[in-house]
Amino acid sequence: MKSDGQDIVSFALKMGFQVHPDVFTLLMKLEPERRTEIVSSIIEKKKEKGKDFLIVKDDVDSFLDESENSLAKPDVVDNIEADFKVIFDPKNDGVMSEGLEGYLKLFQSRLAKFTDIVSERPDSAKIRKIKHVRKESTRYASFKVAGLLTEKQLGKNRLTVTVEDESGQLDLSIYDKDLKDRMGRIVLDQMVVLNARVTKSGQYAVTDVYGPDVPHHRKATRVGSDVYAAFISDIHIGSKTFLADAFSRFIDWLSNQHEDGSVVAERIRYLVIAGDVVDGVGVYPGQENDLKETNIVKQYDLFAEYISRIPKHIKVFVSPGNHDACRQALPQFAVSKEYAPKLYEMENVTMLGDPAVVRLHGVNVLIYHGQSLIDILSSSPGLSFNRPAEAMKVLLQARHLAPIYGGRTSLAPETEDRLVISEVPDIFHTGHIHTLDSMVYRDTRLINSGTWQSQTQFQQTMGIVPVPAVAPIVNLSKFNTESGLLNKSFR
Repeated sequence: MKSDGQDIVSFALKMGFQVHPDVFTLLMKLEPERRTEIVSSIIEKKKEKGKDFLIVKDDVDSFLDESENSLAKPDVVDNIEADFKVIFDPKNDGVMSEGLEGYLKLFQSRLAKFTDIVSERPDSAKIRKIKHVRKESTRYASFKVAGLLTEKQLGKNRLTVTVEDESGQLDLSIYDKDLKDRMGRIVLDQMVVLNARVTKSGQYAVTDVYGPDVPHHRKATRVGSDVYAAFISDIHIGSKTFLADAFSRFIDWLSNQHEDGSVVAERIRYLVIAGDVVDGVGVYPGQENDLKETNIVKQYDLFAEYISRIPKHIKVFVSPGNHDACRQALPQFAVSKEYAPKLYEMENVTMLGDPAVVRLHGVNVLIYHGQSLIDILSSSPGLSFNRPAEAMKVLLQARHLAPIYGGRTSLAPETEDRLVISEVPDIFHTGHIHTLDSMVYRDTRLINSGTWQSQTQFQQTMGIVPVPAVAPIVNLSKFNTESGLLNKSFR
């Protein structure tokens, strides 16, 4: 018989059975005669039961002897070291302006970056400046404009929108129901591209609409080996509702000391934390009543104690959130050494700002705490707090992490808008909502990683039910497939 393993597949097919790929990989580690013996025994056993014609790994495990059992584990990647690079980390070096002038420069930068994104589309050459449209358009003429969506007004029979580029503003009307629905899902202050025409009355009517979005045929970068990354957020150490036992079980699992020791844990090389590692002090009125530890430095010391138990071959990335000790306006800078000295002493910990981009084994990961998700969930029809990944998709489609100005999310008046998603990430990780959710959008894996805090009184009043103590574990070679995501519970 053939020795490349196809003998087993052919034999099983002739007998009316199929072999799962994981089984094929395992059997190839055995001698040819032993492979045939095990598959024959499995088929004989399955024929007695009937209806089950797929040979899976559990079937093989029951026939392995003690010496072969070690082969059932995938090859552990102990010899593979963390391979990472920080692509973007907002430092306290952005040029700040004040007042109206500062925000004017911020939005000018936003428009310029959006224009660069849209210019990659093949039809971008047809986009005209608004001042030229106002001067030169004739009746029934068609044209294309692009600019920031500054206003939406729903009337009886139409939706009126206002777009603005560096040359001026333009009011346009939308009559078609489908177009009105599509415009309803586009948030204010993001870029929008409009195909339009001039009506008999000299008004401008929209015939098509789209945003910068992610290219349809984009392909994500994936690694060749089964290297894993864990994604968590919203730990809230210092709060009375922090789930210390569950978080300790997670740390033990990373160290492969948990009672459910896992080969996956052995393959983890990265832990990515998207903010709110502590509950903070003075974040909201009366917070002191909800705190077990009221000293902010001690909160970070407690967090550092947990992190110190993680094996040094796992690289830990810590990004802040709105409860952390840093400025509230986006972008946020990394928590300083003044508040978290012990974290800065750890060789396997990298302190980052919010947002940040890191490259893990060639896979680009966008880390963002997610303060603007509430603005999106509150203003976009059909979205709910139970599915924050849908709000993440809106941000990705808008190519901006906090597009809506004047909402709950505070923006720093910098001369450069550092929240534009210029490069589409392979993995997009957020927190803030305390709800576990994930989806794949155009080959990008979106993850909102839940929390390590039980339901708070505020969440009770808002009707928000958190999903605590679950860690999304991602295979960096399969992250954009269903098999590439494991939601590991430590409750």
